[in-house]
Amino acid sequence: MKSSRLLLSVALGSTLLAGCPSGPEPGPDPVDADGDGFTDDVDCDDANADAYPGAPEVCDGVDTNCDGEDDTVLQITYYLDSDGDGYGDAEQTTRACAPPDGYVVAGTDCDDADAGVSPEAIEVCNEIDDDCDGTNDGPLAADAVPSAVDADGDGYGHPVDAVLTCAVPLLDTSDCDDTNAAINPGATEVCDFVDNDCDTLADLDGWVPTDYATVGDALANAPAGAALCVEDGTWTVSEQTRSSALTLQGVSRTGTLFDAGSSWMLSSTGAVTLRSVTVQNADCNGTQASVIDAGAALVVEDVTVDGASCDGPAMGGVFEVDGVPITLIDVRVDGFTALVDGNHHGVVYSAGGDMTLQGVTIDDADVTATQLYGTIYANGGSVTMNQVHLRDSSFTNTTNLWGLLFTQEVSAAPHAFTDISVTGCTLDVGRTFYGALSLDDLTGDTTVDRFLFADNTIAIGTGPETSAGSKGMLGYSDGGETSFTNLQVTDNVFTNAVTGSVHGLFDASGGLTVLNADIANNDFGVVTTWSGMFENGGGDVELVNATFAENTWTANNSVGDILVIADPLEGMRIAYMNLYESGTGESFYSSEEDGALAATGVTNADPLYTGAATGDYTLSSGSSLIDAGDPDITDADGSRSDLGAFGGPNGALWTP
Repeated sequence: MKSSRLLLSVALGSTLLAGCPSGPEPGPDPVDADGDGFTDDVDCDDANADAYPGAPEVCDGVDTNCDGEDDTVLQITYYLDSDGDGYGDAEQTTRACAPPDGYVVAGTDCDDADAGVSPEAIEVCNEIDDDCDGTNDGPLAADAVPSAVDADGDGYGHPVDAVLTCAVPLLDTSDCDDTNAAINPGATEVCDFVDNDCDTLADLDGWVPTDYATVGDALANAPAGAALCVEDGTWTVSEQTRSSALTLQGVSRTGTLFDAGSSWMLSSTGAVTLRSVTVQNADCNGTQASVIDAGAALVVEDVTVDGASCDGPAMGGVFEVDGVPITLIDVRVDGFTALVDGNHHGVVYSAGGDMTLQGVTIDDADVTATQLYGTIYANGGSVTMNQVHLRDSSFTNTTNLWGLLFTQEVSAAPHAFTDISVTGCTLDVGRTFYGALSLDDLTGDTTVDRFLFADNTIAIGTGPETSAGSKGMLGYSDGGETSFTNLQVTDNVFTNAVTGSVHGLFDASGGLTVLNADIANNDFGVVTTWSGMFENGGGDVELVNATFAENTWTANNSVGDILVIADPLEGMRIAYMNLYESGTGESFYSSEEDGALAATGVTNADPLYTGAATGDYTLSSGSSLIDAGDPDITDADGSRSDLGAFGGPNGALWTP
């Protein structure tokens, strides 16, 4: 029985077990294959003992700390080093854990195409920033040289202070006051109790009246070569002669007054310098110059001559030299009068020496003479004029007027005129007018840059002669090459009482060049023969970038309105011309071939001047002549040249 129950229980248990569900199969136990202490259930790379949770992250392209993030955050920037000098280009970069070939850690090379340029290089004077410090050359350059300091910019160096420089060094150390540009060895000593020229002496050799009681006393008794200061005040001067050099210098032009008392002032065979004074009431008394007649070099600077006169049989004037140089700087002649029964040689006369005029104005002159040889006359020497102006003056001549502003007779030397004006003058010429510039018997060349001839009234043929004529308003040249650049001839009235040939502007027997000109609103009157505004009898001719607008004349015989030449020379060029209501016949003509000359770029447009009624002949913004000139000529702003007097590279430099 007992055995049966046991069997039954076993059987029943078996039956009951057979009816219950079974559990999951157990998986393999975690292992630590790489022996890093982390089993493969938490180790992100159980084949790499260096990779496990919490391991140090390094920049090797592997997630060593098992945080699931890329290690690019640990990469650094490398710079391309094209020239192999160890410094790279800051603009050429890559990021990596280690430098790729051709890349370096430092990106501070300022020229990665030059291995000689880097922060390690030595700076030298070569106009290159060798050491990449942002400065080319400089005082720290290895080969910089010592240079004197010029703190006031006058070109003279401090006697002690010096710097290193890569520029051309200033070796001069002679400036006695490097805080004042007006004080240096090249300055003119003025009468102000200061050593202006650094010669250790304040002012000049002596004073009037301290050392000489009067100016007359100084003129008569000062030693040869003396330079004297004259105090402000009115000083009487009259008819002094001297045989040795002398300098007279006033304290101020407006305060130091020399009164000549209707006599001439000084005749000297020695060199004379006159500065910073006003001379009043000087009279030439015949052939003697009214202020200074010098037989050696004459320098007149910062001087006004007020009310000088010259009545006599011939010659006369204000300043006269013979065979020696004359220099006038910042000189004004106001109210000069002359009544000469003979030939008059103007305000300034120079025979045989070089002439230099800078900043000279002759205003309100009144001259009557048989013949006038220019307000300024030269013979033989070289002439340079800059900013010379003749204004509001009248001239009456029984016969000829040879050069209203200037007459030159016989010279092989070059002449240069810059910023010249003749305005508001009235002329009554008995026979023949040779224009503003009479350049007679020259072999040297003449250049005229920025010349204004405006608002003048000219009558010719008013004398008893049976024929009269004109070489033109501007004048004529007899030989040599003559060039006009930036020329304005406007609002002039020209009348002709008797028969004769009229050259409207200029008659040249040598080469003639006219570049950038305005010839406008001139009335040339009625003439028998019109020979063109320009006439040329030999040499090359160039007429470019010019406007002829609303000029009038009437002629019985007119062969060429603008230009007449003897023959079509090889050097002829007529181009970029604007002809607006100026002439009705052939504009450009060859008298030799009896035919028209070819011109290119000719237009017939209203110039649209800004204000012709008030003398403003610049072009308004709507003018078609702007940028319409010769494309090979540029204006000051670099654009294509305008037509007219204010075009071309120097058109913006007018100062009259």
